[in-house]
Amino acid sequence: MEKNERIKNIINDTELLKESMEIINELVLAQEEKINFIEDEIKESLCEVKNGEEDVIISNEYKDYNNSLFYYIGGIIGAGLVYLFI
Repeated sequence: MEKNERIKNIINDTELLKESMEIINELVLAQEEKINFIEDEIKESLCEVKNGEEDVIISNEYKDYNNSLFYYIGGIIGAGLVYLFI
């Protein structure tokens, strides 16, 4: 009798394990779409960050050019004013 009871317990435990695995499988499949969405968002964010980095570099180059142009023109005007007053 004990042997039959143990076999029934093993069968019941196996059924519970099978049900648990089915539930876990459903959860994984349900999460797959969300995970794919998150991965896509991360990839898109990475592209936006790279584009933003390029924009910052271009902006800094433009700013440096404008600053040097400002000082160059300011120097010419200053020299012209000095020349007028001398």
